[in-house]
Amino acid sequence: MPVEFISSTNFGPSTGVKYSAVGQSVGSARLRDLAERGELHDRALWTLLAKALGGSGSTTALVGSYETVAAALIDYTEIGCDLLSIRGWDVCEDAHDYARHVLPLVRQELARREANGTAPILNPDSAPQLAAHGQ
Repeated sequence: MPVEFISSTNFGPSTGVKYSAVGQSVGSARLRDLAERGELHDRALWTLLAKALGGSGSTTALVGSYETVAAALIDYTEIGCDLLSIRGWDVCEDAHDYARHVLPLVRQELARREANGTAPILNPDSAPQLAAHGQ
């Protein structure tokens, strides 16, 4: 079903003060520019909401099968992303789906690449730090 948005301007719930939902940050501006190029980018990044809502808030989504989303996350590691913030609109259920279905696929592929020497090179500053015992 197509999604139609009438306006990206809203009124505050109790004040009646008009405010713009268009994000003002540099990141929001970049997202708006990206969204103007089309609704789907790479294999899974969907930006229709970013275009409709002016790049404000959580307005992008990874869409597709578990395998497609996992492949997209791996693609991002290949271009240098070593920290990805993931959440869904149904936060608890989406977190469970990622933990059950997507992250195992990502871990499996990264382990395979590590074993054959083709794993992406990650920023050492972003590696998890293990606490030393007794310290």
